[in-house]
Amino acid sequence: MQTQRQQSYTIGEKRLLLAQFKDSGFSARKFCVLNGIPRATLWAWHRQHTDTELTDTKRNKKLTTLGGQGAKSIIPFHHDLLTFMKDVRREEHILTSMYMITFMKLHYKDWLRTYTEAKPDPYKSLLRLCQGFAKRCNFSQRVPTHTKLAELEMTRIRDEFSATFWNKYNERPLADILNADETAVYYDMPPGKFWAEIGKSAKVDVSQKHSDRNTALLTCGREIKRLLLTALTSTYCTR
Repeated sequence: MQTQRQQSYTIGEKRLLLAQFKDSGFSARKFCVLNGIPRATLWAWHRQHTDTELTDTKRNKKLTTLGGQGAKSIIPFHHDLLTFMKDVRREEHILTSMYMITFMKLHYKDWLRTYTEAKPDPYKSLLRLCQGFAKRCNFSQRVPTHTKLAELEMTRIRDEFSATFWNKYNERPLADILNADETAVYYDMPPGKFWAEIGKSAKVDVSQKHSDRNTALLTCGREIKRLLLTALTSTYCTR
């Protein structure tokens, strides 16, 4: 038996059909037959319209739902916890599950005690809770990378350079402005591991530990319609 495919309607289509139903003067049965809409669906839209959920929503009209579906978080302070996580990463500090648990201990001690009392292994339960919450909030485990400057500082330097540059060259034609970027091209990478007999020496007769490198200069024009790419216009080798 072939299953019937369920029709989806966007928020904009729901509003339009409800307005047409109101102006048509037809009964709900006749309007649903003419437009191929189940009556239960029409009444569900009407209830949302009466509760102002459908009219007051700020969601995109191309979406099909009003949002809020799915399982609710068991953490009653999930907004505060997410804000804490984003603040930690905004300052480029390390964020772990233990830091999230420490936040709970400091600000929501009563809830934490109630949650862990019924758990056979409180530590593992809290760890899984934090890991699942982080994944649902679009966080993932990453290998730390170190930078000499914080991201906010780099953004400030970029904005200052942009303002200085355009104040100086804003009267020049865009076709005369080229953006040049040096890109490293590595080759002859030495192997990280190799085969050697067990119990024998791992020494080699080549002391090279780094690859050779070419530096390619890539330039492009400011005007998108007249994009100019001159890759490898200037190369030099470095050891």
